[in-house]
Amino acid sequence: MGAMRMSDFYLAEVLRLSEWVIKNTNSNHSQNLRAKRLTKRVMKFIEQTGHNQSVMTHINEDRNRARLFDDE
Repeated sequence: MGAMRMSDFYLAEVLRLSEWVIKNTNSNHSQNLRAKRLTKRVMKFIEQTGHNQSVMTHINEDRNRARLFDDE
């Protein structure tokens, strides 16, 4: 297996997408379980690399952005 580089922006996007899947699927749904595992692994990586603040800034910007429809 090889390594892959991702910007903090895309790490934040993965976390936001996983958050949506977890909220909008049943807890025993396969995609819900996959999203939880992915979130756990991405958070571990972010903490190990010290990118917590940058990723959280991207997530907060996305949450505070004006939207036409809010499905949360």
